[in-house]
Amino acid sequence: MSRRLAIPEALRERQARASNPRTSAWVSANAGSGKTHVLTQRVLRLLIDRTPPAQILCLAYTKAAAANMAERIFGQLAEWTSLDDGALAKAVVDCGAPAPGPQDLGFARQLFARTIETPGGLKIQTLHAFAERLLRLFPFEANVPAHFKVIDERESKLLLTEARDAALAALNAAPESAGALDLVAREAGALAFDDLLKEALSRSEAFSAYYGPADYVAALEQGERLRDHLDGLLGTDFDVLLTPSALGEAPTGLGATGDPQCNSIWTLAGTPCVTLPAGTHFTAAMMTPASSSPAAASARMPPSSTPDIRLSATPSRSMGSLGAANSSQR
Repeated sequence: MSRRLAIPEALRERQARASNPRTSAWVSANAGSGKTHVLTQRVLRLLIDRTPPAQILCLAYTKAAAANMAERIFGQLAEWTSLDDGALAKAVVDCGAPAPGPQDLGFARQLFARTIETPGGLKIQTLHAFAERLLRLFPFEANVPAHFKVIDERESKLLLTEARDAALAALNAAPESAGALDLVAREAGALAFDDLLKEALSRSEAFSAYYGPADYVAALEQGERLRDHLDGLLGTDFDVLLTPSALGEAPTGLGATGDPQCNSIWTLAGTPCVTLPAGTHFTAAMMTPASSSPAAASARMPPSSTPDIRLSATPSRSMGSLGAANSSQR
């Protein structure tokens, strides 16, 4: 039989501060560490503080989490209806609220009925349900049909299958795309063709960023040319690229993080990149365990050694350069 773990007093104090309805709080913690408990205590303290239940909104990501939250809150309120004054006062204090007076105890006993009977009630729902409710309240402002319907997972799969079949039929009927469709179907095979289509659908946003197939193919060819250029410039034995964050003068302050063109090098090169402030002159060196003298970044280390890669950088206002750090150990 497992014994009940004692909660440290310091943790209880932090939970009490987070559940205080008069403060704004952001709680970040591991799964199972008590976030739902803190949120439940916060709602109970809001109700004890005489906040109208209809003005409280609790959002969860999943239906299971929303149901768990509602069960905890209403279960606690239902329990309060049958407690004597001493036990009820202790329960109120345990949720982080100040010690209640006689009138507060009577009010706490009425909270269950008050919450149940309030029009609209206490709103504990998923983020998706809340968004759906907003769209139904303001369909014209959101530019959606007034009587829209949210489809379930089964209906979604049926609609996707119908749209896929219609698209494949249109591709097969068009002379300019029938050959390409036939090639993809033969290369993928009967078993992998559906998986290939699912992967393509999951990357629809990436495809939609281009104006058409020719534009997408041109981007792929550009990436291949860049990789060939990097192989010729740096060789193939490198693990990471050191890249500038912008071309030209370095951005100042926190308002700018760099040029998007430089941020795309990782994607085009297919190699991890470490972005440095524009204009930074850097050197890369590796220290071996047996020697304290730095070796060149391209030096090959013995298989038994563990290289320590160190980067040094000095700021400059001129345009940054491109370098690579590598090791023979993978």
